[in-house]
Amino acid sequence: MPQPSPLLRRGLTGLCATLLLGSAAESHAFLFSAPLDAVQTEEDAYELYYEGNLEEEELERVLTLLQDPVDLNSADREELYDLPGLTWPMVDAILEQRERQGVFKSFKDLALIPELPPDVVEQLQPFSEVRKPLTSKDYLRSSWSLKAGWTPTRLATGDETEDAGQVLNDVPPTFYLKSHNQILRKYHFGFGVTEGQELAPLLYKDELPVFSHDAAKYGEKIGTRPGYLTDGLQTTYDLAKIYFHTHKDRYTRWSAIAGSYRIGFGMGTVFDDTSREYPKGWKADTDISRSETLTRTSPVRYRDNPGLFGAAVSLHRLDLETGHLSGHLFGSRIDRNSYQDLRNVDPAKEDYRSLYLCRSSVSGVEVLRPDRYTSLELHPLEALGGCRFFTDPATGKQAYKLSQVTVLDALRETTFGGNFNWHLDSRTQVGITAYHGFLDILLDTPRGSPGLELSPSSKYPEKGLDFGAIGGHVFWGLDDFAIHFEGAHAESGGNAFWLRGFYTPKPFELEIGLRSYDPDYVNPFTSPFAEPDEMNGSRARDERGINYKLGYRPFNGLQLRLKGDVWRRTRSQCWVTTEEEDGEEERELEEEATECLFPDEDEDISWEPVDSMFQELSALWRPLSELRVNLRTSLTDKNLAEGGRDEAYDTGAGTKLAVYGELVLTPTSWLRISGAYRAAWVDDSGARKIFDPDRYAQYMDRDRNGQTWSTYLVDEGNTDCLSADGVPKYIMPSTCRGLFDDRFRMDQYAYGEVTASLDKTTGSVKFKYYDEAVGDPPSIVGDQGDYWMLTLKLRQSKTFDLFAGSIRYDLLKFTDDRVRWYIEDIRPDQGGRLLYQRFNHQLTLTADVTF
Repeated sequence: MPQPSPLLRRGLTGLCATLLLGSAAESHAFLFSAPLDAVQTEEDAYELYYEGNLEEEELERVLTLLQDPVDLNSADREELYDLPGLTWPMVDAILEQRERQGVFKSFKDLALIPELPPDVVEQLQPFSEVRKPLTSKDYLRSSWSLKAGWTPTRLATGDETEDAGQVLNDVPPTFYLKSHNQILRKYHFGFGVTEGQELAPLLYKDELPVFSHDAAKYGEKIGTRPGYLTDGLQTTYDLAKIYFHTHKDRYTRWSAIAGSYRIGFGMGTVFDDTSREYPKGWKADTDISRSETLTRTSPVRYRDNPGLFGAAVSLHRLDLETGHLSGHLFGSRIDRNSYQDLRNVDPAKEDYRSLYLCRSSVSGVEVLRPDRYTSLELHPLEALGGCRFFTDPATGKQAYKLSQVTVLDALRETTFGGNFNWHLDSRTQVGITAYHGFLDILLDTPRGSPGLELSPSSKYPEKGLDFGAIGGHVFWGLDDFAIHFEGAHAESGGNAFWLRGFYTPKPFELEIGLRSYDPDYVNPFTSPFAEPDEMNGSRARDERGINYKLGYRPFNGLQLRLKGDVWRRTRSQCWVTTEEEDGEEERELEEEATECLFPDEDEDISWEPVDSMFQELSALWRPLSELRVNLRTSLTDKNLAEGGRDEAYDTGAGTKLAVYGELVLTPTSWLRISGAYRAAWVDDSGARKIFDPDRYAQYMDRDRNGQTWSTYLVDEGNTDCLSADGVPKYIMPSTCRGLFDDRFRMDQYAYGEVTASLDKTTGSVKFKYYDEAVGDPPSIVGDQGDYWMLTLKLRQSKTFDLFAGSIRYDLLKFTDDRVRWYIEDIRPDQGGRLLYQRFNHQLTLTADVTF
C-alpha cells in the first residue's frame, strides 16, 4: 500500500491538531480572527493586533472602517460585506429591509431584521453609520476631530538606577486635526493637519567622513564617501489632507473629487488603494494614524498615510436595455517619502550601498561606547556617530539611526488609469481595469557622482521606474452560490489571479479561494488575499495557494469556524553555488533570499520552492445572554518539507502552535468584565537561538578572574566565536554557540478588564501581562522579556449629537531578562544590562465635534 508523502502527512497532521484543540462558538459569523465588539477607537484595534488577535490586513481594514464608516443607507452589497460579522445572507437581509422601508432611521431599525442577532448589531456600530437624509435646511454639516498624544517619559539607557541622565527621548506632544464639511447639500470639503518630529531636508555632499566601528579603532576617521547632510529632527506642521468632492449616495449618477483621495476596483488585484475587501471607486482620503506601536519606547507620533493626490470622476449608473454601466477615471501626482527604498549605485565600482545620512558636524558630541563589554563610557567623536547615528545625549535630543529614518519627499509618483463595469444585476457584473505609473527620484545627485536607484526592498520594480497593470473581474451569484474572479497582467511581465467561491446554505458558510501571483508580478497598488511573507515589499507576489473558511452554527448561541491556508513560494529559498580555487564547487543556502536576485558573475543561483501551512479552529459560545466564551487554536508551519526543531520559525521555517481563550461576562447592561489567556510555542533554533544570561555571566566571571573569553570558548569547542588569531569575534555575534541556548520558546499573554458605562460615559481599567513576543505581529516593545501594562480609558459618547471625547493613559513596565547582544557601540540607543528595567507612559486625548 503506497504511503502518503511527507508533505501531505505534515499537512494532515496540522489539520488534525487544530481539530483536536478546538471548541465551540457564538450565534453569528465573524470573518475576522477575533470578535470586535470591544473595539471603539484606533488604539483598541492596535491592541488586538499587538496581542496577536488580528492579522495585518485585518488591522488595515478595521482602521479604514473606523476612519470612514460604511453608510447603511447608501452602501451596496459589496460595501456592506466589508463590515465585521456580516455574511452574505445577512447582507442580503439588510438590503431587503432597506428596500421595504426606504432608509434606516437609526441602528434600532437593524434589530427588526430576524437574520441579525443583537450582538451583531452592537458590533457594527463603530464601523458603520446611519446618515440622516438631507433636508432643505441642511446648508452646512460639519465635523471636527482632534487627537493628541504625548509620551512624558524621559527614556534612558542602562538600568534605571544608573546612567539615568543619558536621555534619549524627550519630545513634545504631537497631534492631528481633521475636518469634514458638507456645504449646500451637494458639496463636501475636508482637510487634515499633522504636527510631529520629522527629518530635516537633505543636502548632498561628495565627501562625508566615515568613522571606524571596530572595537580597537572606535571613532577613528578612516575615509570619506558621498552622502547627505541633515540638521536632524525638526518639528513640522503638514497640511496632510485636503479635498473637495460632490455628494455621493446610492441615487447619484455621477460624482467627482479633487485633492486627497483613495480609489480601487473589483477585488483589488489590479488596482486598490482603499483597504476595502471589494473597492468600488474613489473615496476621500482621511487616513491619519499613529506611526509607532501602542507601547513601544518610541514616543507617540501621528503621520499622514498618503493615498493619491489629483482628481477622479465616476459614472455610477448608465441604464441599458439589459443592466447598466459604470465607469471611473483617475489621475494622481504625489511626492512619496522613502524608508530604505533608495540606494547609491556606482556603476564603475559595481558598488551598491544604502543612503549615507549624516547630521551636520557639532563639536564636542559624545556617544556611548562599551568598555570591555561590561560598562559604558562617553567617547568624543568629530560628528554624531560617524554619520551613522543622530544621537546627542549631551543635549537630550532624540536618538535615531539615520539609515532607518524616513526621508521626506524623496520620490514623485505619477499614476493614471480607469475602470469600466457592466452590471446585469446586484450579483452579476463584468469589469476591466488598467493603470500606468512612473517615478521620479527627487534627491539631488550632482553630475559625475554616484546615482540613486530603487533598492530590492522597494515595492516598485527593481529595474526601471515605470509600473502598471491591466486585468478584469467577473462576479456571479445565484441563490446560495457565488463566484468572484479577477485576473491581471503587470507591466513587469508577471500575471496574477484570485478566485473566490462561496456557498452559504444554513447552517453552513463556506468560502474557498485559489490564488496565483507570479514572482515577476510587481504591482505597488495590488491588495488581494496573500500571506504576510512579503517578497521585496509586496505581499501579492511569488505566491500560489488555496485557502478556505468554514462556519457552522448547529444551534443558536454556538458557532464553529475552521480556517486554513496552504501556499507555496518559489523564490523563498535560494542556493548559491561557487567554484573554489581547487576546482571544487561549494553550495550554500543564502539566508537573505533577496540577495540572490543580483548574483555575482561567478555565482550560480538555484531556487527551491517552500510550502507552508496555516490552520485555525475557533469557537464562540454564548450559553447565557450574559456570558460569552471565545476559544481559538492555530498551527503554522513555515516550511512543510523542513519544519521542526532544527529550524527557526522567525527566520522562515519551523512551527508555531498557539491557543487562546477569552471569557466575557456582562452581568448588567452597564458592566462588562473580561479576561483572556494566550500561549504560543515557537521553534526558536538555528540562527535565532535564545540568549542565555547565565552562560554569559559565567563568561564574564572567567574574564574577571584572568581567563580570557578565547580560552573558555576553545575549551568548549565553540570556534565560531573566534577570529583567525584566536581572539573572540567582535563582542557577541549571534553565531557564537556558547552564548545561546537552543530551546522551544513559549510566549504568553494574559489580560483582565473591567468596563463600566453610565448613560453616555464609559470608563475601563485593563491590566495586561506579556512574556516575550506573542503572535506574528511585531512585539509591543520589540524585545524579549517580561512586561506588564496598565491602561485607563474614559470615553464620552455624543452629547446632543454634538460632542464626543476620550482620554487614555498607558503605563508600561518592561524587564529585559537577557543581555542585549546588539553591538552597543554601533547601537548606543539599544545598549543594556543583564537586568534592564524601564517605565514608559503614554497619554492620548481625542475630541470630536459634529454639528
